[in-house]
Amino acid sequence: MIGFCEHSLGCEIARMYVHPDHLRKGVGSRLLKVVEESLKKQGCQETRLESTITAKDFYANNGYQVGKRTDYKGNRKEPIYQMSKKLG
Repeated sequence: MIGFCEHSLGCEIARMYVHPDHLRKGVGSRLLKVVEESLKKQGCQETRLESTITAKDFYANNGYQVGKRTDYKGNRKEPIYQMSKKLG
């Protein structure tokens, strides 16, 4: 598997993963674009997601705005960033 991306019916991107051998090759950006197009077809005008600090710049470079930061969520001991993007 190279990667996958899941979204909810509520216009939220739930999970995204790209195998380490395929990072920085455009796979993630293409996956994200396909999911955003699918969300637009469902009538979503905006999408939201939660990002780790590791992926925050990736999403920002793909047009996502950084929102609220949560220092801990569940068992995770790293910051989580709320991010969103208008789908136009």
